[in-house]
Amino acid sequence: PTTSTTYALLSVTDSNSPGCQTTSTQTVFVEVGQPASATVLTKLEVCNNPLFGSLVHFSSLVTGGDLSGSWTDLSGSGAAGALPQLDFQGLSAGIYLFEYSTAAAQAPCLNQKYVVEITVNDCDCPSVMTVAPAPLCNGSGSLNLGSITLTSVPGSWAITSSPSGAGSPAEIIGNTFVAAGAISVRARSAAPRSCATASRYDKE
Repeated sequence: PTTSTTYALLSVTDSNSPGCQTTSTQTVFVEVGQPASATVLTKLEVCNNPLFGSLVHFSSLVTGGDLSGSWTDLSGSGAAGALPQLDFQGLSAGIYLFEYSTAAAQAPCLNQKYVVEITVNDCDCPSVMTVAPAPLCNGSGSLNLGSITLTSVPGSWAITSSPSGAGSPAEIIGNTFVAAGAISVRARSAAPRSCATASRYDKE
């Protein structure tokens, strides 16, 4: 049966056995427990940088069935907060396992368990900081701009200001800066959107 039901049980009378002529009737109640199940999204990607979304609302991963269950961090991820809401800011990139267990099953039925993979992507912003170079001669100074860059992220350099007039031959040739006079140079990286992308160097 699929639902709890009361059944009537009748004894069998054997007409060939005089001592077994009594008919008896009893009722038995059969209680049927109901199983529990859920529809769970089992894979999700998240960033380790809040600029790009590092927060996971685990309740939103259960889209149907038993919504009253509980979550367990199988990997001991170290994510901040308390289930069912965790922040993966600053965590190492990789796959972390979590488990959702239903809670609505009726005995003797067992609750169901679902394993969810959370893939943390490395979305940290690269550094665009530069270090101050040694002083340059204002007559023939040149500088390898790569020597003052602290990031390995690809980028470009641009002259953002220079003295007025035609007597200041400031220029960037490849990755080498050549200038005379007071100028400002800016390094721009190919960092993801919402990250800081520029660092400025002033040379006098």
